[in-house]
Amino acid sequence: MPHDERDGLQLGLFMPNCSNMYAISTYRTGPDEWPYESNKRIALAAEDAGFDFLFPVSRWRGFGGKTDYLGLSQETMTWAAALLAVTETLKVYSTVHVPVFHPLVAAKMGATLDHIGQGRWGINIVSGWSKEEFGMMGIELLPHDQRYQKTAAFIEILK
Repeated sequence: MPHDERDGLQLGLFMPNCSNMYAISTYRTGPDEWPYESNKRIALAAEDAGFDFLFPVSRWRGFGGKTDYLGLSQETMTWAAALLAVTETLKVYSTVHVPVFHPLVAAKMGATLDHIGQGRWGINIVSGWSKEEFGMMGIELLPHDQRYQKTAAFIEILK
């Protein structure tokens, strides 16, 4: 049965699009830890296994230290474009931080991604929480309630 005709539970994968995502007792270093090719192989295997969607973590800055947890990452809009182009049935999500993206830019990028994936693209909209992450872009982290008000307005504009 086609994925879009299923009712109920759908199965997806949190993808390793950032470094050290699944490291528990060991870690790897180097820029080739989770390259696109690894994500592509995982996506194709997930599609062959009948999974429904792929979901990325979105980070702009790692946590530093010896492992620099999530220090290397693939931006999720371009990541989705690449995976939508090589898959046929999986829905592929992008995680979008409201403080970073203008809603009209996100809408235009999303429309292009939806075209590439023939209706298989989805968006995960997040309000953000990391003062350090947004501070490096000169973006002030607003108080909780203001962030969610801004997110509500973002969604309204996006629609």
